[in-house]
Amino acid sequence: MGINKRHALQMGRLVLEAESGFQYMTPSYRAIYNQLQSIVQSRIKGAITMITGEPGCGISTLLSHVVKCHSAQVLLLSGNVFVGETNIVDHICEDFHLEGTRKAGVIPAYLPIFASATGRQTLVIDDLDIYIERERDLTEVFEFFQVIGKGAHALSVIFSTRNTRLVRNFHKHCLTNWQVYNLADNLDFNDLNSMAIREWEVCNQQVNMKIPTPSNWGQTVVDCGMRLHLVQTALRICYVENLLGSAGVIVPDRDKWALKDYELELLQICYS
Repeated sequence: MGINKRHALQMGRLVLEAESGFQYMTPSYRAIYNQLQSIVQSRIKGAITMITGEPGCGISTLLSHVVKCHSAQVLLLSGNVFVGETNIVDHICEDFHLEGTRKAGVIPAYLPIFASATGRQTLVIDDLDIYIERERDLTEVFEFFQVIGKGAHALSVIFSTRNTRLVRNFHKHCLTNWQVYNLADNLDFNDLNSMAIREWEVCNQQVNMKIPTPSNWGQTVVDCGMRLHLVQTALRICYVENLLGSAGVIVPDRDKWALKDYELELLQICYS
């Protein structure tokens, strides 16, 4: 193929460091995505939606897609609200640039007015909050959600969490317009082949090349336990291996490495 070594290394970095463009949506993933879009588009007053799932299953990517598609209507709050140090109301006020203008523990009456004026009708909070321990902090979170959920404010909230106590309390306090979705990233064999071919095409488009599909990708992705986020990582690795191999770059034996460690090793080679 005659690929220039320097160019191959540069393109390898591009593929391994890509943060978007490689996200395949399974039917269940797309169904949840469509539900979240519906919440934002319909501006459902007081809707509270919780997204749960294992680390790495694609929740942050899912929420970023929603925010990107509705940037004028959605406010994305920075992750990890450290409840107990900065509580949820303080955190929201800071993101609306209203800090220092509220009484402690009181939701400002003008918060929904300000949100409406800016066109922001939905708050998206990614990873709320893996560090909550004290019961009073949990109570404050759900008191805030209940105020919104009872329709006092024309705001909806979409949040994700891995905090098991927060999940349990969500079900304990939930109102009629609260809902929960569990994002699973397991692939079935019907999805696997079409997903792998699509990802390979995306990689080729990303680097503007035509690296042939390798014969060994099938076993590579099956070894990942049919987990979407791991399969996508394995496919990127497999792609970069073939890309570098076409340029005569020698790569280490993959079988001797954990997947993430091998990805970092390839990245280091691409920066050499």
